[in-house]
Amino acid sequence: DGYGGYNKVKGVTRCGCWAHVRRKFVEALPPNPQEAETSQAAKSLEKCNALFHLEKKLADRKEAGRSLS
Repeated sequence: DGYGGYNKVKGVTRCGCWAHVRRKFVEALPPNPQEAETSQAAKSLEKCNALFHLEKKLADRKEAGRSLS
């Protein structure tokens, strides 16, 4: 997120939004499905999807009141 107000927050490290990063990988997929399957964009997209899956799994556990450890 490019909101400038975040720059005023001290003692934190900013990072980009993974949903926005993921969209760029989708846009970078080659139009040919056979090429897209093995492209670097597809590999990166898989890693983003795995990250989102893990995030959802942890959120579900937290919502259910189970420990995250």
